Amino acid sequence: MSYFRSVGTLILFGGILFSYGERGFAQTREEGVIADSILTMREIMQIPAKSIPLTLMQKAEGVAIFPGMVKGGFILGAQRGRGILVIKNDDGQWENPRFATLTGGSLGFQAGIQSADVILVLCTRRSVESAVKGHFTVGADATVTAGPVGRQATVGTDLKLTSEIYSYSRSRGIFLGAAIDGCVMEIDHQAMAGYYRNGTPKEAADLVTMIRSYAGEEMPENAVNALELTRIQLAEANGKLQAILEPQWQTWLALPKEVFLPEGRPVLADLVRVQERFTTVGQNPQYAALQQRSEFQTTSQLLHQYIALLTEKPE
Repeated sequence: MSYFRSVGTLILFGGILFSYGERGFAQTREEGVIADSILTMREIMQIPAKSIPLTLMQKAEGVAIFPGMVKGGFILGAQRGRGILVIKNDDGQWENPRFATLTGGSLGFQAGIQSADVILVLCTRRSVESAVKGHFTVGADATVTAGPVGRQATVGTDLKLTSEIYSYSRSRGIFLGAAIDGCVMEIDHQAMAGYYRNGTPKEAADLVTMIRSYAGEEMPENAVNALELTRIQLAEANGKLQAILEPQWQTWLALPKEVFLPEGRPVLADLVRVQERFTTVGQNPQYAALQQRSEFQTTSQLLHQYIALLTEKPE
């Protein structure tokens, strides 16, 4: 059974995206980077025993998040990821996310893994200042160490936390300190100019709020409720998924209408029913092409997270 819109439509859309991506679709792409960065950071920090230690986050002068760093691709041996860099300014205030790329070098992916989420925790002003200059080589412009995880540290980890940068990766659900050296991080000024042309979008402010909370800073009064933020992200992700599906699949993978309403609270049983459908698709090799789509993966992950938050939060 076909679940995508016609091939002709997809090819046409792809051509439009390629031709006009830097102009008409740049903001949509950067919104996706921000949403993926929020999701990556939240998922990693949800399990204290296996997350970035809060003592390290409290020491942080900057955090770089690269969701879905790709290894291989069209150029043999190449590694590239698009993500964000959030830093403190000279006054100790966290600034808006900068868009960045991470390319090449040696990155400790697990054997056979083609992609992984990568996080860098920058702990010195020197490393931050070097990074924002626009062309920064990890391991050359600043020392880098595989970061400790949770309450324990692996053998060889700098227990005194004196390294300038600590690096992590997550693949196949496993999160650990990762060896990374020689990767070049560059600030994407063009993406920033397009994304911030009308001010600071809400999702960018939400990401800064999250980083501040993990760094142990006082949350502002208008801090975004985690449940409501997840609902918003889920609604946006599902909208992107629906756009690539045929009508019968749109109906089968549709979310309850309450998900799309401000402060909406769908019936838990309805959400679980949809989650079971996503699980069915995700486990069936027949739907491999759909499984590999980022729109499907992101919606599925956010749906799981939203249900978890609903069951934890008293009505």
